[in-house]
Amino acid sequence: MPDFKFFTTQRQWLSSNEMKDKNIVVIYFNSGCEFCQDEMADILAHNNAFKQKNVQFVFISIESLSGLQHFTSIFAYDTIPNWTFAHVSPAQVDSVFQTETVPTIFIYKNGELLEKNIGQLEADDILDEF
Repeated sequence: MPDFKFFTTQRQWLSSNEMKDKNIVVIYFNSGCEFCQDEMADILAHNNAFKQKNVQFVFISIESLSGLQHFTSIFAYDTIPNWTFAHVSPAQVDSVFQTETVPTIFIYKNGELLEKNIGQLEADDILDEF
């Protein structure tokens, strides 16, 4: 897993060091992206299965922190224990994840990148990685 440190919508720092031994899915998204919204709805519908496999989601966006907080509160995403939302700079997205496309999904198991997918990915396909 690449080194990063993001500021979450809960106003806490999140470091990649905290996640090296976990099942992590990082999703680069934009709240106005229809594909991203569909992705979130599909993941939410399967979230019990993700919880059973101890999968944590980190949704990152270049949108403002206040915009992300508003978005997560409208849909109650901020109440889902295994979901974290964080603001990142465009430079972080470029240097850490080398992508400009939303959604882009990065699947990590024990710190190792299993898959990078540009575009929407079915929740079942993500589950199959774990």
